[in-house]
Amino acid sequence: MKLLAVSSWFPCPPDNGSKLRAFHLLSQLANHHDITLLSFAESNEDGNQRALKGFCREVRTVSGNPNRPAGALRARDLISATPRSYVQTYSPRMQDLVDAAVPHHDAAVALQVGAAIYLTKHVTIPRVFDEAEAGVIRDQFHTHAAGPARWRHGLTWWKFGRFLRHLVESFDRTTVVSDRERQHLADIHCDLSAIRIVPNGVDRQSLKQKNELRPGRLIYPGSVTYSANLEAVRFFAGEILPLIKRARPATFLVTGSTGSVGAARRATPAFAAASSAANARSCARSGSSANSAGRISG
Repeated sequence: MKLLAVSSWFPCPPDNGSKLRAFHLLSQLANHHDITLLSFAESNEDGNQRALKGFCREVRTVSGNPNRPAGALRARDLISATPRSYVQTYSPRMQDLVDAAVPHHDAAVALQVGAAIYLTKHVTIPRVFDEAEAGVIRDQFHTHAAGPARWRHGLTWWKFGRFLRHLVESFDRTTVVSDRERQHLADIHCDLSAIRIVPNGVDRQSLKQKNELRPGRLIYPGSVTYSANLEAVRFFAGEILPLIKRARPATFLVTGSTGSVGAARRATPAFAAASSAANARSCARSGSSANSAGRISG
């Protein structure tokens, strides 16, 4: 089957959770289908296409990242049914590529919300919306104390919930990573009969590699470009690591994406960061333990 995949993140290198999921889903789907990948890519990522050519028949990219708004916000965008971040990052170029590709494929999969918006109108082929996520925006509202900030986050959650429900209704099937995320979609009145749970996984081959223990090294595998992970790193490095170092020498190493690690290092000088995915894997094999500090999410 000819499968069109539209991705919010360029899957290579797979150095954050979203990229890891996309990379491994595509590599497994390629065992059974002929894949064309249309993906957003930031300026430092486009050179990694060669790694994807092994399992994608064609790879085409559009400059940008739907998760990082850069365009100007117009007054009318505030009353749009689409959350303003997706209005600001909407790409006519990506829409043109998707429109041109759909007639030549048998089915399509959108990897996350930032890609799903480009497939909503294409009802002529079966479509799957992978990894619908509501937890982060929902929790920003539900965990805030009463006041103007909670009111603002409440409006954001109301608008995003309606938008997400529309996306889910536009696709034949939608996947989520957990029972909790499935319940979030139920709370905004999505049709659960069209929703499937596809948990995140791990590369089993990497688990077979021999670990070389290095006492005193603690590893955090998350990407600090994700705000919740950066918050966890700052808390651990600032509040917990000093307590550990009173008892014994310790090094805290972040092995996830280093896109924002410069700012993170200045904020929390107590940790070091791996500079590449290859270094991250090497560090992981020589760590004595893994840190899993973070907020509860999907």
